[in-house]
Parts: sequence; structure tokens; C-alpha cells
Amino acid sequence: MRKTMACLVVVVMTALVAAAGFAQSPRPLKVRMDWRYQGYHAPFFIALDKGYYRAAGLDVELLSGQGSGIGVKTVASGAEEIGFIDAAVAALSIAKGAPLKVVAGIVQQNPAAVISWKDKPVNAPKDMEGKTIAWVPAVATNFLVTALWRANGIDEGKIRKISTTREASDTLFLERKVDIGTGFVNATWAGYLAQGHGKDMQIMRVADWGVNALSLAIVVNTKLINEHPDVVRAFVAASLRGLREARENPEMGWKTVVKHKPEVDAKLAQIGLENTLPLLTTPNTKGKPLGWMSDKDWDATIDFLATYMGLGQKQPLDTYYTNAFIPAS
Repeated sequence: MRKTMACLVVVVMTALVAAAGFAQSPRPLKVRMDWRYQGYHAPFFIALDKGYYRAAGLDVELLSGQGSGIGVKTVASGAEEIGFIDAAVAALSIAKGAPLKVVAGIVQQNPAAVISWKDKPVNAPKDMEGKTIAWVPAVATNFLVTALWRANGIDEGKIRKISTTREASDTLFLERKVDIGTGFVNATWAGYLAQGHGKDMQIMRVADWGVNALSLAIVVNTKLINEHPDVVRAFVAASLRGLREARENPEMGWKTVVKHKPEVDAKLAQIGLENTLPLLTTPNTKGKPLGWMSDKDWDATIDFLATYMGLGQKQPLDTYYTNAFIPAS
């Protein structure tokens, strides 16, 4: 009898352990990046590499992107539940009814820039008239450059857009088949610097000409927020832990990206992350945890979008974003 009971106990315990293991199996989570893998994606790769996502019960897959415009669509459709996407692009989609919400601001000062050759410089928006520009559909810089033109009274008809692909845009500019390139200072511009073009090229930051909308952020499908807020909270906390570590040790950060994605040029990753770190906060977020977003910054972003990008009727700010998932420290 004792032997039978012992066997029964073993069977029951084995079943309980198996059930617990099943219940605790990591939840798959696809996360879409804004662009092809870059040094500024370090927070996510650190969280992946150091097991922060796994410890939070998440099996995270970081997917390469093709621009925030496309990322917004895939996250809104539910094909991916979370994206690292331009906040202004997300706000434009939210205004049209997309089931999205921004839950953490990462790059809070706008990194977009117009890139030109020093022997044919663009020193002010007016200098863009009469020139050709590489134009990739659905990328965040298009929205921002268009706003730059409108904010500064530029005749868009005097600028010739050469429609191209993400992959071909760099080639067009480097071969001087177009006069102007665009990109983020932590991505395209970082790439040009890594290639040694700093002495031949220059940039004009859109933020210096009245366009300083919030930039890259963690954007979530609202279905995930409503049904699994614990998943959102866990992902945000682990990602922000990675962000803090990237800020404290940038070399470790960009090397972690290259470790997981060896196709990423190490110099590009280094410059990209270094150019990102000064952009993580604004004067309005001083004293707040990383990722926390300010009503003042969002007000300015929404006003900018309404004035120059046809946002339409302004909604309450909590329609666009929430700080509810930001850890207190």
C-alpha cells in the first residue's frame, strides 16, 4: 500500500511540475523595429541578450523594419503586437482610428536631418528648392521633411522627388544622382560618417527649423493593452532596463547589436548609438524615469501635426499615449 501511495505521489508531483512548466513557458512576442538593425536598437538587444525578456516570461523576436509608416500598419493590423516606431507617425494613424498607443518614449528629441554635399549645400530649407531628393515611401523622414517645407514656406513644386526604395536611396545619393538625402542622425547620417564621408557632407537638422516632434517610441496594439497589460508592462520594463544599460555603457550596447546581428557594421552601430544618447530626454522630462513622456512635448507634437500634417481634430492626449507602463525607477 505504501509503495502504491509513493508511486501515486510521484505521478502527481511529476504532473504538477509539468503543468507548472507549461504554464510558465515564455509568451511569444513579435516586435517590429522602425528600420534595418541599427546601433540605437541596443536597448532591445541588451534585454534579449541578458535574458531580461525571458525572465519576464517573454519570448521576444526583434524584426527588422522598413520604415515607421509600414511598422504602424503591421502593428495596427495585429501582425505584430509591438513596434519601435516614430511617435508622430503613430499619432497620425491613431487620429484615423488605428488601434495603437504609445507607451514609452525612447528618442524624444527629433533626429531627422536633411543631408547634402558641401559643394552643393543645404544650409536652410529654402536651399532645397531647385534640387532633387531621394524619396522613400512610408518612412518617417518624409513626414518630417514635408512638415519642414510647410513650416518654412517652401514651394514643394520646386523640389523634384525621385521615388525609390529604402535600399537604393543611399546609392542614389552617394552616386550623386540626387542632390539631397534624408535620414536620422543615428542611422543614415551615422552610416555616412562610418564610411568616412563626414568631410564631404553636411546635415541640416529639422529640429533647428521648427520641426521637433517626438520621435522613436514603443508603440503597442491596444488589444494587447486591454487583454494582456502584464505583457506590455513586462516588455517596457525590460526594454527600459536595456536602455539604461546602453546609456551607462554604450560600447557594450552597440557590441551587443553586432553580436546578434553580425551583418551590422560595427562603426555604424557605434556612431548610431552615440548619436542617439543625447536625444533620450527633453527639458520637460527632467527628473523623470527614462521612457516617461511629457504632456507639453505631446501637446507640441500634436499641434505641429495638426498645423502641417493634416492631423484633424485634436483628441485628448491620453488617446495617443500613456505613462502607465513606465516603471517608477
